[in-house]
Amino acid sequence: MAVIIEVAKTTIPVKFGELDFTYQADDASRWKLQEKFKALDAREKKLKEDQAEEQEWLAYLQESYDLLLGDGAFEQIYMQTPSWVILAGHLQVLVNNLLEEMVDRSLQGKKKKYLGG
Repeated sequence: MAVIIEVAKTTIPVKFGELDFTYQADDASRWKLQEKFKALDAREKKLKEDQAEEQEWLAYLQESYDLLLGDGAFEQIYMQTPSWVILAGHLQVLVNNLLEEMVDRSLQGKKKKYLGG
């Protein structure tokens, strides 16, 4: 009898309006994301406290979206939705959904391992 192991993909497709992106969910990308997002989270809090200008928010959003979805992603998204206020809200939704997807994938693997299905 052969042992069959299904290989899980380490990418998560992301549809953003009319645009398609791929989030790399491999170990190296997740570590990089955790490391960078600590700094970005602190930066976001400071932007809110300082009541930052639009250009500061745009720079923050560009760095965040490009980190998650690849270089140039923010430029494409901003052309589609030219509002930093809306895109700031979408960023939170994106991060929450990516985290949820990674947890779901992890739990599915554990379920298959221990429950056989």
